[in-house]
Amino acid sequence: MPLLKKKVFEKQSIPDFLRDDEEVFYCEITNEIFRDYEEFSERMFLCNSMVWTCSMTGKSNLTYQEALESEENAKQSLKEFPLELRIPVLFLASKTKRTSFGEMAEDIFVYTKDRYFIGENLESSFTGSKWKDSHVLQVIAPIGDQLKSTTKNGTNIDRNFWPPSSLFKYEIEHLDADDNDISEIMIVDYNQIRRKKGIFNKERCKLF
Repeated sequence: MPLLKKKVFEKQSIPDFLRDDEEVFYCEITNEIFRDYEEFSERMFLCNSMVWTCSMTGKSNLTYQEALESEENAKQSLKEFPLELRIPVLFLASKTKRTSFGEMAEDIFVYTKDRYFIGENLESSFTGSKWKDSHVLQVIAPIGDQLKSTTKNGTNIDRNFWPPSSLFKYEIEHLDADDNDISEIMIVDYNQIRRKKGIFNKERCKLF
């Protein structure tokens, strides 16, 4: 339900003792019935005023219809949020020390966008042009020597998230393009796999 000036909107209750032949005014957009034409007109004016807020995304300065559409789009976006990412994202949220929701959501997105999790369905490539559907079987964290080398060279240091995403490898499984009955299990670098376009982005992460 859209918010009115960022507060809960209470609809007009159905008038008491309506007669079958009584003339009323129906506001289709809010599904409200009015006996009084002036009240009906005021409601229509209010619905078309840019004073509404989407209760799911926080977008403001919308008309009632725009806020409704924003909420429906947000609900659809949530349905499409990958099942295999839901537990990792919620786990990360439980570990953050941020006191601001916006900062927490930003940290989770930045951490997750370049890291992958067991069970994720991704795309992998060894040529840079041809990508295959793949499945993450195992996440391989960097070992001591790799971390020492990175520290010594002074590269790939992420002040917020350590170790850097570029040091991780992944054990993946994918179907051979020539024979769908044959699967391959391989170890790949983080830059040889990717999520399908649009599956995970900042707005969807924050919404979830």
